[in-house]
Amino acid sequence: MWLIFTLLFKERSLFTLINIIRQLQKQRKFLRHEVFSVLNESMHNNDGSLEEKDLVKITSYYGLAVPAVLGEAFAQLHQVPFNIRNRECFTALGAMTGLFDDFFDQAMLSNSAIAALMEGTNQPQRSNEQLFQYFFKKAIASSPNSNHLINTLKLVYDAQVCSKSQTDETLSLQRIEEITLQKGGYSLLFYRSGISPQPHQQENEILFRLGGLMQWANDIFDVYKDRESKVRTLITSTTDMEAMEMKFSEALQNAYQYQHFNGFNRKAVKQFLGLLSLALFSRARVALHQWKSLPIETEGVFKLHAYKRKQLICDMEKKENLFMALQYHVQLMKKLQ
Repeated sequence: MWLIFTLLFKERSLFTLINIIRQLQKQRKFLRHEVFSVLNESMHNNDGSLEEKDLVKITSYYGLAVPAVLGEAFAQLHQVPFNIRNRECFTALGAMTGLFDDFFDQAMLSNSAIAALMEGTNQPQRSNEQLFQYFFKKAIASSPNSNHLINTLKLVYDAQVCSKSQTDETLSLQRIEEITLQKGGYSLLFYRSGISPQPHQQENEILFRLGGLMQWANDIFDVYKDRESKVRTLITSTTDMEAMEMKFSEALQNAYQYQHFNGFNRKAVKQFLGLLSLALFSRARVALHQWKSLPIETEGVFKLHAYKRKQLICDMEKKENLFMALQYHVQLMKKLQ
């Protein structure tokens, strides 16, 4: 363990880890003071369309991590302070995310109804729609790039519509990969609207690529949920988890190169990529390592439907998994060139 902490210190990643912890603490405090009362009022007037899990997504996942990790990462990349207006915007963008996803996955709103919510042409009727529109308006009001926000949300919407085809058993792996890239890529560009300056073409291109990798990483952790929902992702469609791990690792290394960030300060780029690695990518590698061991029970082939729930859940609270994530993080950052 001391070796890992020595390497973390050498790579300045220890400071990144401490910063993530501090930012999460700041964001939890902000949520308690600024958001909890809104959520409590929404639940008080709830017509049944809002569930406890919707609030958990806001307070413990998207509304927490989007500002604390992505917001801070963008601020470091552009070497600007992450001010209260930025925090308000990223919190609203994060809060919108889970609600927006559920319009497609669970609420089963029609495409036209979701589009009308985004355009503000219809008065929201249900509690979940009203809460989404509340955060949408907050995001627009606090975003320095409101046109970019609206345009990228439309792209996220288009990608979500396309993702409905992931329940089709005949969907090709190439098409699954395209959908994964689009969902994640447009989502990261959407979050980028929370901070100045306006992104240029080169930044949009690398963020789109990194966003696709983030969606891929999310799908790795969602393997059990997606199996039960019969959703086809790159992870649920593979029979060779070792090849999948290698492909994900190579894609990360190809993205983690300074050449994609011409014009940016190298130190700022390293801080930006370090935040993404510690928060998500290195953790996804741990999950892939766990899934890679499963074919021992199934004749050397990854057979998704042969495994129990606990085998497809990666507990990142375990010390050994945290230790492994730090190892993967150090490896990735040392190869940054």
